[in-house]
Amino acid sequence: MIGSNRNIRQGKCEFADSFGVKHTMIWTVGLAKGGCDKKSLIRKTDIWLLRILVDEQLCVWFESGAWNCRPPLLGIARDAYKMVMALYS
Repeated sequence: MIGSNRNIRQGKCEFADSFGVKHTMIWTVGLAKGGCDKKSLIRKTDIWLLRILVDEQLCVWFESGAWNCRPPLLGIARDAYKMVMALYS
């Protein structure tokens, strides 16, 4: 089940937006090993946990099959979400 899955990855990077302002992004991703229910995964991926902080503010949070904080449609947080999903999808 999800609670016994310990395949968690963490990362940190700095990037600049289109105006040249630097931002710090920290992410935590939990990857499923197989025993996960399809309803508790992000659609079309094996990610059951996703937490992204940009400049120490929570901007994306998915855990246990529910979005606690969805990625926004525009902005830096959306770009951060796309970067992390490209790494682990």
